[in-house]
Amino acid sequence: MKYRLTHLILATVIAVVLPASLTVAQTVYPEKAIKIIVPYPPGGTTDIVYRLTAKHLEPIIGKPFIIVNIKGAGGSVGMLAAMRAKPDGYTVGTYQTNTEVAQAVGVAAYTDKDFVPVALMGEINLTVTAKGDSYIKSLKDLQEAARKQPGKIGIAMGIGSLAHFAAAAVEDALGVDLKLVNAGGGAKKKAAVLGGHVETLAEPIAGVLAPHNQGQLRVIAVLGSKQFAGLKGVRTAKEQGFNLVASQAKGWFMPAGTPKDRVEIFARAVKQLENDAEYQRKIKALGVQWDYKTGADFQKYIDKTEEWVFDIAKKLGYDTKK
Repeated sequence: MKYRLTHLILATVIAVVLPASLTVAQTVYPEKAIKIIVPYPPGGTTDIVYRLTAKHLEPIIGKPFIIVNIKGAGGSVGMLAAMRAKPDGYTVGTYQTNTEVAQAVGVAAYTDKDFVPVALMGEINLTVTAKGDSYIKSLKDLQEAARKQPGKIGIAMGIGSLAHFAAAAVEDALGVDLKLVNAGGGAKKKAAVLGGHVETLAEPIAGVLAPHNQGQLRVIAVLGSKQFAGLKGVRTAKEQGFNLVASQAKGWFMPAGTPKDRVEIFARAVKQLENDAEYQRKIKALGVQWDYKTGADFQKYIDKTEEWVFDIAKKLGYDTKK
């Protein structure tokens, strides 16, 4: 009787536990499409980079991606939408240096505590660029011109943007008084320089690569730690004797509270892109220099970026709280 009772209890336990364990095993992230929020309009460099990345991530993740473009306030509207999404791993935001810039200039209704860093893919370095036939061919030429005409030699940027911060960093590194011209976005900045209205502009590599190669514009310095292969012969600011680095990060974040295992699954998928030769070739052509980071390393990168951004913001007169 005891033997039968023992087996009956054991069979009941198995009947209860087994379905539960199977349910857990079957709930594997991701089970459905993942939404990617790009905080800028379609067709720009940022949109192109993330659409390309999503295409190559799909076979790794095993589910499709849905790209949603939400523009406004220098990217902060889209970033806020990603941070306020349900923290279940099915909405992913795009981390960029502008994530910090928007906070520094006071247009962001979020802080770094509102998101979980997932993975950094790399950076697109900014450049200082002049007209193709300009007498300004290097940072020292720019420095000398500004010394002769304080406050008269211009660098085009857009107020409250990363280019604004880069322009201020250029002015500080050169130790001169430049005229920071609020020309607007990339196309307007290039038009201002090509039209002879402003001497130089601050812009990521991707935005000036084609006109540089065509001779319309001339990149006089890459604001990175090493030269960019697509701009042969163009020296970095450091190679020209100036301690100056400015770049636009390209990475991922999820809303605060997203389960750690889902963050890690997505981060590992991004890591696998290192071995995708076609993808690596395409993002290099867009100016992205691969520099994968996750976990504590990515957090240190964010902290350092935040420090750089807020330091410049204070110099520019923004009412920061840090």
